[in-house]
Amino acid sequence: MIRDIKFYPNTTSLQPEAWYDIDDLERVVHASKIPGGYEILSFELAVSQIEFKNWLTDRIDGKIHLTKDSGTRLFEGRVSEVLPLATNNAVKVTAEGYSANFKDVVFKGVTNSTADYSKSYSAQRPDQIISDMLTNGFASDGLQLSTDLRFIDSSGIPITQAYDKSWDLHRVITDPSFGVTNFGTTDNKAYKFAVWDDRKIHLTVSNTTGSRIWKSFINIVQGGGVVDFPNRVTLDKVRNSITTIFSTGLFSSQVEDAASISAFHRIEYVAAVLTSTDATIADARRDLELAKFKDLNPRTDAIALNRVWDTFLVEHSLCEIRAGDTLIIPDFLSPLILAQNAFNATRVFEIIEVVCDHSQGSVFITPNSDAGDLGSLLAKNGLVARR
Repeated sequence: MIRDIKFYPNTTSLQPEAWYDIDDLERVVHASKIPGGYEILSFELAVSQIEFKNWLTDRIDGKIHLTKDSGTRLFEGRVSEVLPLATNNAVKVTAEGYSANFKDVVFKGVTNSTADYSKSYSAQRPDQIISDMLTNGFASDGLQLSTDLRFIDSSGIPITQAYDKSWDLHRVITDPSFGVTNFGTTDNKAYKFAVWDDRKIHLTVSNTTGSRIWKSFINIVQGGGVVDFPNRVTLDKVRNSITTIFSTGLFSSQVEDAASISAFHRIEYVAAVLTSTDATIADARRDLELAKFKDLNPRTDAIALNRVWDTFLVEHSLCEIRAGDTLIIPDFLSPLILAQNAFNATRVFEIIEVVCDHSQGSVFITPNSDAGDLGSLLAKNGLVARR
């Protein structure tokens, strides 16, 4: 259950300027996403005439906290839009998570700008690149993001890659082909990039034991919880013979997975077209792609839940779930029917998108086995994703 929403004039404010408890709020919906972290929050509010004026004139870009009754933070972000409603002195407020700040800074503002259109990183790990962005890209706007780097993993491979200076920093980090987080770690693990509580940047390895784990059930005897589970198996996204292009049209050597080719057929793919002249970087990008897509993984659209438990079977509020967590549906198929690896692939999901509708008491989850479309989920709840 939501406890309250607090508004702060800016990120340095310790005391809220306005405080609204659950009885003041209507149509509360919030979402999180990987990459990104806290994504968007929307709520409606009836206020006094003075508060109505304050929301319309003074509160854009202020800080918002959404808090659960236990004190757990469910959302943190900046006010991005205030819409007057037809009802007298009522507003609809929309806030976006602080990862949006990476979309506000163009790459030309980062260190070593020159007259050409691009800037190259040379043998820099993802954590070093993000640190460079914080130090230089946000040098004049340091209050929007924390400079605490304790949650940034340093096991990524060193990257040599040029980026167009017209790109924003978010694209440099997350672009599906070139983004610094998409080269992975030295042992071919994928990265999760997010901005969570206190505007701290998190760069963590996917499917790690540090992720929070939730359980929900199909069988009502076990408590239920799974309302809709549109799970399917498809060859889409299986890739088992992969190369990359780097430098001026050079191809890396092709890498294949014999077991995948034997189980299905040869499915070739060019993982990325890189500006790097380093074949080692191209090979690492290629190997990560093979590790992610060589197996036949289920494709699952938005899973709808109405109950959820932790690993100790203690029930929690649905809206504590956020992107980057892991969901297990223990009673979907049996390990006696499927081999263990296939069994886990059909019931264990790393979550990449969550939309929580507090008014309806429901949560919609998109796992990483599907590309997903946060925009369609937000639209369902009357929200609009930022650019």
